[in-house]
Amino acid sequence: MPVSKHAFITLLLAGAVFITLIVFVYLYYISPTGMKAHRSSDIVALSKSEKASYTSLDGNEIELLNDSDVPLIVTVWASWSPYTPADFLVLKNIKQSFGDKIRIVALNRMEPKETAQAFLETIDPIEGVEHILDEEDFFFKTVGGYAMPETLLFDIVGNIQYHKRGILEESELLSALNALLTQNE
Repeated sequence: MPVSKHAFITLLLAGAVFITLIVFVYLYYISPTGMKAHRSSDIVALSKSEKASYTSLDGNEIELLNDSDVPLIVTVWASWSPYTPADFLVLKNIKQSFGDKIRIVALNRMEPKETAQAFLETIDPIEGVEHILDEEDFFFKTVGGYAMPETLLFDIVGNIQYHKRGILEESELLSALNALLTQNE
């Protein structure tokens, strides 16, 4: 018995709706980089809490969580830490090597804007690194910080993939970053 043109179109549309639904469920709930994964990631706790308050050196409110699909490196620093200049040199080298493939945030802990700015004026500027203030020390406390400096690498979803307490080793961070970028290809 031949299928009518109307029945064929109805079956075709039903199939398209079914496939669309399956793709949506996968992308939202199942995919490791889907929306559900983003909403439950480590970075969400560090960004969306009412206690989290991050500002730029200009005084503008900043969110650690953004819509970019690149890994995020966050280094917690302070002007009083003797390791900060060396860590900033590592960040500068990493940023020059990877460019827009990564996002780097240098998060100052608990210092007034003037102190952070005065320190930054004593070192070479790092092109492409965002300098953010965390005057309440929320980030450091939330990640269980106990050594200075602390550096974390988040994947594109926002989960911690690398956490270094103490002096930043460029080869270590490069290895973790390369592994993460290879995994995302």
